[in-house]
Amino acid sequence: MAWSKKNAVFLLAAIFFLLCGCAGRQRPYIDFSRPEIDSTVGVKVTHDNTYIRIAIAEPLPRLGMVGYYRLLAEHLGVQSGRTPELIQRQSNEEVIVLLANGGADIAIFSAGGYLSYRQAVPVVPLVLPSGNTGIYRNSHVIVNKDSDIADVAGLKGKSFAFSDPRSLAGRLYMVRNLKDRGFNPDQFFSNYVYTYSYVKSLQATADGVVSGALLDSGFYEYAREYYPQLLAKIKIIDTSPAFPAGPVVVRQDMPLERRELFQSIFLNMHRNQDMKLILEKLYIRRFVDIPPGVWDDARGMLPGNGG
Repeated sequence: MAWSKKNAVFLLAAIFFLLCGCAGRQRPYIDFSRPEIDSTVGVKVTHDNTYIRIAIAEPLPRLGMVGYYRLLAEHLGVQSGRTPELIQRQSNEEVIVLLANGGADIAIFSAGGYLSYRQAVPVVPLVLPSGNTGIYRNSHVIVNKDSDIADVAGLKGKSFAFSDPRSLAGRLYMVRNLKDRGFNPDQFFSNYVYTYSYVKSLQATADGVVSGALLDSGFYEYAREYYPQLLAKIKIIDTSPAFPAGPVVVRQDMPLERRELFQSIFLNMHRNQDMKLILEKLYIRRFVDIPPGVWDDARGMLPGNGG
């Protein structure tokens, strides 16, 4: 009888649940179905032109991140003379639906989300966040520190955690990686889950709930400060080529004058001392203009693309 990935995931979750109830040393259990973030933060349903609606799809843990994004949204509101609304969603798909339906004006997007949807939904990339490594990130393939898995091929037949279906660092790079190695991504793993949170992917690997996972290098730096005990339990077995961080995008129908205003606000945000501290908490040094052709190499990392 054919065995689907969906059935495998349900079975795996059930096994973990039962193991948690066993006597003796309990095996860790992570509820992947529960969002790590509050998806209703700052949401107000309005199309009043005096508002500016900022949507984020952020697979980071809750430790202060929502508050920092709220302060960023408030800064945009003050500088533009509009009332800000912060709309937080769990996945790239949910944010792109907001943009497509006019439910958001600005979105802080992932690289994979932008590259996957930019042809389907009319958005304009505004600026890129620049951190300790500039505008570029990597995807790290991780396994448990005590695992004998030494490379990507060693993950064949194992369990794996992706963050988001449209995340370049959290899934798409691995799909392309496997295809380049001659593997069928749909049949490579015994089962997989979507965590929608890098911290859950890290925790699941550190605790042995899954055999491996993907981490964005920006999150990896974040985890050095907030989750060193989990990083001590994992090791990196593969790292992707560098690709640009996700851009800030606006709807294409936003008037040019307003678009240029928000671009200027982002580009000068680091000059405000209070906002400079907020950006540092988000592991951003500043926002910068988007270099010509910056997406060319990144497109080659998507499944089905050449390069």
